[in-house]
Amino acid sequence: MIPQSTITRSHLKPRFVGITVIVSLSFLLLAARLFHLQVMQGIYYRNLSENNRIRAIFLTPPRGYILDRNGEVLANTVASFDATVIPQEVPGENRFETYLTVGSILGMKPEDVKAKVEGKGGARFRPRLLKRNISREEMAKLEARRIELRGFAVAPTPIRNYPLGTFFAATMGYMGSIGPGELGSDDYKDYDPSDFVGRSGIEYSWEKEMRGTPGGLQVEVDVRGRRLKELAKNPPAPGHNLVLTIDKTLQEAAESALGEEVGSIVAIEVKTGEILAMASRPTFDPNKMAAGVSVKDWQELALNPLHPLQNRAVQGQY
Repeated sequence: MIPQSTITRSHLKPRFVGITVIVSLSFLLLAARLFHLQVMQGIYYRNLSENNRIRAIFLTPPRGYILDRNGEVLANTVASFDATVIPQEVPGENRFETYLTVGSILGMKPEDVKAKVEGKGGARFRPRLLKRNISREEMAKLEARRIELRGFAVAPTPIRNYPLGTFFAATMGYMGSIGPGELGSDDYKDYDPSDFVGRSGIEYSWEKEMRGTPGGLQVEVDVRGRRLKELAKNPPAPGHNLVLTIDKTLQEAAESALGEEVGSIVAIEVKTGEILAMASRPTFDPNKMAAGVSVKDWQELALNPLHPLQNRAVQGQY
């Protein structure tokens, strides 16, 4: 007869070996996974962690002034505030309610807010423009619910301003938002999707000189996107001022002389060839363009049979 203890050991040995093999394989798999995460993909996850903790903020440079020959300001920049969103920071739950809330604050349709957050175009960890030049009331409401509306924020942005309104507008030109197809091109290498650029006239011709050099800011944020401290800052460099040969007083006289008539008046210093005045009628208000012209307002200008966007002094045939 075989002892009971021998039977027990002989039965347990295969089980022990099996358990040992399973445990060993589990540790090997765990070690391999840890090696893959910490060594093979360590840099990737480290960068991902940094992106979640550190926020990079694009700082738009103040645009250079446009002055007349006597130093009178024809175009400057003023402070404004934009509503922005960082898609990566918007929580996945209850998004429709979030879009409704943000839309009600900014006067936007929820589907338009959704398109900005979930649409393609640009890195998801960088701010996207929701609405330009928001009112102080909109800014206060958005800031008051900042903890609730994670990912949404208010960003200070300098905006082009024309103190004299329609004065000299046809020659001065106007500002417009940069197009998706222009970003990254040779002419717009270091531009941000929220930038406005010169679209016609002097604003277009002297874009590079007046734009300035953009800056950047790195801040540490918590899980709710709230700023904890500033890590690094590279201030933007303002653009160069542009001094014209135009005489403001003479320009005003030319504009008044034209009144509501369709045409142009040009005054030239015969000895030097300097342009002292260049008026064109009808005209437009470039301030509406600088703040982001609505589709309706743009269509009214573009489809106007009198062509107010045309500078008759240099584009008309007489």
